[in-house]
Amino acid sequence: MKKKMRICIYPKDVATLLGYSEGHSRRVLRKIKKELQKEKKDKLSISEFCTYMKLSELEVCKSLNLLPRK
Repeated sequence: MKKKMRICIYPKDVATLLGYSEGHSRRVLRKIKKELQKEKKDKLSISEFCTYMKLSELEVCKSLNLLPRK
């Protein structure tokens, strides 16, 4: 069965990637949303997160096991 690709990033993902607590990860995501002028209910994409944090999208997806398997 194919694994579905996810495009949104969540606090638990940020905590895993950066070693932050989930609370601090939520604050980081809120700050990014505010900078990007997104509303509270809007989701943040992995691409937007990577651009803001200056991280490689490929490396982030590898770290979160989001790449499809061959």
